[in-house]
Amino acid sequence: MKQPSILILGAGLAGLSAAETLSDAGFRVVLLESKSEVGGRTHSQRLDGAVIERGAEFYHPDHHARVVQRMAAFGLTPLLLPKSAEVTWLCEAGAARRLGDWDSFKGSLLSQQINRDSGRFDPSLWWSEGAAEFDISWQDYLDRLEGDEDDKRRLKALLHTLTGSTAAHHSALGVLREIAQFGGLDEALNANEYRIKGGTLQLSTAIETRLLDEGAAEIRFGASVKSIDRATSRYQVTLEEGGIIEADALLVALPLNVATSLTWRDGLGEVYPSLMARLGSHANRSRKHWFSVSQPFEDRISSDTSSIAFTEDSGQLGCVIAPSEASLEREAGLLSLDVNAERIVSDHDWVEDPAAKGAWMTPRVGQIPLLHEVHQLSINQPRLQWVGGDWSPAWAGWMEGAIRSGEDAAVRLIRSFSRA
Repeated sequence: MKQPSILILGAGLAGLSAAETLSDAGFRVVLLESKSEVGGRTHSQRLDGAVIERGAEFYHPDHHARVVQRMAAFGLTPLLLPKSAEVTWLCEAGAARRLGDWDSFKGSLLSQQINRDSGRFDPSLWWSEGAAEFDISWQDYLDRLEGDEDDKRRLKALLHTLTGSTAAHHSALGVLREIAQFGGLDEALNANEYRIKGGTLQLSTAIETRLLDEGAAEIRFGASVKSIDRATSRYQVTLEEGGIIEADALLVALPLNVATSLTWRDGLGEVYPSLMARLGSHANRSRKHWFSVSQPFEDRISSDTSSIAFTEDSGQLGCVIAPSEASLEREAGLLSLDVNAERIVSDHDWVEDPAAKGAWMTPRVGQIPLLHEVHQLSINQPRLQWVGGDWSPAWAGWMEGAIRSGEDAAVRLIRSFSRA
């Protein structure tokens, strides 16, 4: 029996995880990657002896089981956060105050309401009964809650580290889903957090090495996708350079902002082009800036801006994560830091990166029910699936979500072929 042809668009962590699962089941795959290396938004770089994470940085071992499992399989080591991360400063209206742990939230009226609401829907699904009332902006949601206004401001500042977006621009449902997956607000704020020693990119390159060593996959670099179509029972992918590749099954392991910018042809039917057009782009427009520091500084957050700042592990470089279009000097000033363009030693604008067109996933208001539609299509028609941390209903925006999405999509596809 001839083996089916399987094409994966994108060699980020999700696409590689799907390829690895398919390989373990005896399938050979071809991955198309627009860049010159694997990893997608797990993009580590060595700079003056330090490792900077241009993309994904953190995982929570008590909650991210698949990250822990893949790290163990490849002998990767957890890295504790530096001492500078043990204290966070809240910077507001030109003043800064030191925050300890978040004990004041425990048992507070605000915390009780948030925990109540995060239990009113099924967080394993993008959309479920009871979810609709929370698909409003995070700011509108906070405004309708009772509780201490100072606690609300601090919570809004804290969640900038998760959302990379102002409270007016992302859905409260996205935040509540994340809190529910942590098991409550207290755990979401205090869960053990680590980096991967040597950089998150190692996880992707380890999978790449295994796939290539075993001859289980072909990765074609510099292959940018232009459009997707279907002719009879086969999918057709047209590349920017003009070539066309056909396959029996297609896994779209591209960031949401990239996938929705592709041309979806009429051969796919009306549903897919319409759905991609309605989805548009998500809310996170983060850009990372690194600058030299004479000594480590403690983490900075603010409710006046969605920007945050911290020191990377070696203590040599500081990082400001700010909106792509924002003035760095202004954003740093709101965080009580004196940083200008001359001090920047490296930066990465995910919005301007053509392979991503945005940072980690932060859903806009009205976007989550559409993501649910996409996920249901992937379940019901496994020969064409959307794969990745942006598309995963579990741990969206995290490495855990990317791995889960890739592995789960591969399992659905394997079952589809076994039934044929």
